[in-house]
Amino acid sequence: MIVAGLVVKRYLRIGKAINILYEAINNWSKCSDLHDCRYHALMAIMKLIESKGHKVYAFYKRGDIERCFDSYKDSLAPTIDFYLGHSIYRESVARYNYFRKRKVPMLVYEAGWLYRSTLVDRNKFFGDSFYFNDIKNYINKDFDLQKAEEFRQSLLATGKSKWIQKKEQEIPNVKYVFIPGQVLHDASIDFYSKIGMKEFISTALLWANKHNLHVVYKPHPGASSKVPCHGKKELELFTNKLKDKYKNFHIVNTSIYDLMSKSLFTACINAGTMVDNFTTLTPVLSCGKMLFTNSGAIIYNPNLEQGLDTMLNKEYDWEEMRLQQLKMLHWLNNTLIQEHSPVEENLKRFEFHSGVKF
Repeated sequence: MIVAGLVVKRYLRIGKAINILYEAINNWSKCSDLHDCRYHALMAIMKLIESKGHKVYAFYKRGDIERCFDSYKDSLAPTIDFYLGHSIYRESVARYNYFRKRKVPMLVYEAGWLYRSTLVDRNKFFGDSFYFNDIKNYINKDFDLQKAEEFRQSLLATGKSKWIQKKEQEIPNVKYVFIPGQVLHDASIDFYSKIGMKEFISTALLWANKHNLHVVYKPHPGASSKVPCHGKKELELFTNKLKDKYKNFHIVNTSIYDLMSKSLFTACINAGTMVDNFTTLTPVLSCGKMLFTNSGAIIYNPNLEQGLDTMLNKEYDWEEMRLQQLKMLHWLNNTLIQEHSPVEENLKRFEFHSGVKF
């Protein structure tokens, strides 16, 4: 079968009714607009799949869930034919490993990088993504420059991103490197980066001092004091001390589009905000392995100081990087599950990523 210009493995076609485990989360209180798009989009897909004769069991994790399906019990595990999992690096790691060992077809999911979108992968995320090695081949095929640019302009015009973008604080009129904050113990950092958030900020700041540059830092808008791994208070204390100590360190809460556009470049560990770099067409350095590492849309270097030197000296083909950023943005728009898309379209994307035809 040909999908997005690529010859991919033929779908596993389901010829009988199967049992599906859906780890449902409706954590709306932690979302940018008090709305968990993952739940709404995936629940609609599950309902459509169940209407085709399959059985969906739901494991309810957090929030008020519309209990449409029978609740999952561990005794059902041997009967599960497809697994849709969440939080596979922490709470659900045992279930993920169990079904992976049994070679049960699966998708894992998390919040996507576009407005009200959901990211799914048949393996894991970041450096373990199913697409990690071949992502450039995927985004290079069936690329439509006009449609990509139209979509990019629509994001800029509406200010739509994963998080609501508001112009709140003034950006200092200085030459600066922009650092988008991540939560302290994000899975993308703990499992796919050699450097942590606090060390990253400190190292970048010392490097900036040597080059008479400033650092502008934006705290993660979704960090919560109620979630231990987020380390919100610890990061606030740490960055406030840096602000008091260094005149060239600034903490600014405003539109990430403006912060990126006015910076020399963005430096991050493994932030999903790289998609905002693709939207603003601005250069970005990443120190952690993730879906974009081999895309040509970013500079990847696990050594932060070396990477910062590369960015400052512009030791890359910027025109080629810009083109790859557009290709990456175009591919994401056409493959992420998006709540505002028809459920039939989202099911097609669900099937594409899973390799299973329901």
